[in-house]
Formats: sequence, C-alpha cells, structure tokens
Amino acid sequence: MVDYIQEAFLRIFAMQKEAVATLKTDIDTQFWPWQGDPPYFTSRFGPSNEDLSSYSEDIGADVDTVLMRIVTAHITEDYRGNAQDKTHQYIALIKSYFRQHPMLTTDAGTYADDGGPDFLLWGGGNQVAEIKSHTGTVVFTNSGIGAMQLGCEFTLTLPYLSEVL
Repeated sequence: MVDYIQEAFLRIFAMQKEAVATLKTDIDTQFWPWQGDPPYFTSRFGPSNEDLSSYSEDIGADVDTVLMRIVTAHITEDYRGNAQDKTHQYIALIKSYFRQHPMLTTDAGTYADDGGPDFLLWGGGNQVAEIKSHTGTVVFTNSGIGAMQLGCEFTLTLPYLSEVL
C-alpha cells in the first residue's frame, strides 16, 4: 500500500509541473500544507470508496481520491492583482493535461512512455486516473499563512486493487 501511495504522488507531482510549465516553469508541488510563494500546488488524499462486490473475497477494487489544489495568489487586505485570470488559465491547462495522460504518465522525464503504474493495469483493461470535478476559481481560508488562498481544487480519482484482509 505504501508503494502505491508513494508512486501515485510522485507521478502526480511530475504531472502537475508539466501541466503548467507554459505559465510557470519552476512551480512547487508538495503535500498539504504549504506556505511558499504562489503559484504552487498542494495535494492530499481525499475520500476513498470500496467496491467489495468486485473481484473475489481476497481482492477488492478501491477508488481513492487525491485533492489537488493550485494556489495562484495569497489575498491580503492590500491585494491588487490579476490572479483570477491566471487561475482560469491554470484550470484549463491542468484539465487538458490530466485528460491527455489518464495513465499518470508524463511527456518527458521518468514517467514518459512507461505505460502507467501497475496499480492502474488490471481487470482486463486499463483503469484510468481522471479529474472528476473541480471547484472553479475560489478563495480558500488558510489561517496558517495569514492570508486567504485564491485558486482551484481538483478531485482526481485513483482506482486500484487492494487485498481484503
């Protein structure tokens, strides 16, 4: 299980960097929380669904979610900027990139043309990681950084097989 989590996040971080490279070439990708200078990504595990009716009494099909947040600005009292327009651009790039790479592969680097991770290769066909929804441009409250975050949060699904204990 730990290998699955580690591999999933390493792939997602690489994809996030590539997805927005035309706007920001050195974007930070981290686990939640992060207090760097925007724009940056934070990602964390979200809700999980089990499908115990699938496969066998020893193997179940699960779907985890990863909540990926792109933060484009910190909004303070004196904020003046065009981060909302940038957020719209980031949303379009991220949706398009993840749609084009449903097997968590990248165009360059470690995960280019590797066919995808083993945890997506089962059931007589490929399962796909996909963005199921996003928040649109919103303001997130984050008391730890003394400012609100402007950005968008995406829900990415990760289907995989798990051993029923």
